[in-house]
Amino acid sequence: MPDSTQSRTGELRDFSSAPAHVFPAFRCSQPPRLDCAAAGFAFTENILYLGKAMTTFAADASDPHAVGPLVATVLLRMVLLPFFHPLMAVVSATGINAVVGERGPGARVGLALCALLVAIALHGIWDWSGLVGSDPLLIFEIYGAVLVPVFVTMLILALVLRRRAGRLVAAFLPALARDGHIDPVEVSTLASLGQRRRWRKTVRRWWGRSAARATARYQAEASRLGIRATHAQATGHGEDALDDQAWTVAEARADLSMAITGTRSSVEQTV
Repeated sequence: MPDSTQSRTGELRDFSSAPAHVFPAFRCSQPPRLDCAAAGFAFTENILYLGKAMTTFAADASDPHAVGPLVATVLLRMVLLPFFHPLMAVVSATGINAVVGERGPGARVGLALCALLVAIALHGIWDWSGLVGSDPLLIFEIYGAVLVPVFVTMLILALVLRRRAGRLVAAFLPALARDGHIDPVEVSTLASLGQRRRWRKTVRRWWGRSAARATARYQAEASRLGIRATHAQATGHGEDALDDQAWTVAEARADLSMAITGTRSSVEQTV
């Protein structure tokens, strides 16, 4: 019967066979993520509103009408609003992202400022619906008439931008392979989301979750390198960030090799 470890290695080779000497064996921790600041703020604000509603309800528990404001607060803060502030952050970030490829300072400032003003206006409409008028359902009507369409629009925009970014990355992968940042056999795999998922599933099946996470990180960092290379080509600057990202890709590839090698050794000992 053939060696199971050899069959696993052969299956993985269909996806990645970059020689270890191309990627130095150094490691470092990933930079801290700052993209959840809006969600953290929303979580804190929701906790404060819920705490206030529960305190008010506890003080007036004997009043049969006291449960109404509590239920409304729970519905708003736990069901409808957890993604409100992240949505405002996404609207602002969309404008900032749009200026990356712009050369003129006027276009950069104008697009970013317009996105910020849109986010402020949306938040202002929501605050106005809760403070003005005697209709208790007005805030829900505003939510359905304004925020739900914005949610849907941003979802469609995210899908479109994801597809566009995928095309940009796929176009630059051969150049990355030519420069030695990725192995040539990985070009077709990294260019397809389906092939990426299949690669991660294969690694997870034979080498475990930690190796699959390392694979996902390597795929993401390679994509970021392709996107930054595209931006550098379009704007004529950003070479330092490009070099830093190339270094990060090498680290991610070294981490992937180390994760697979370490898990493979433990498997071979039990085979």
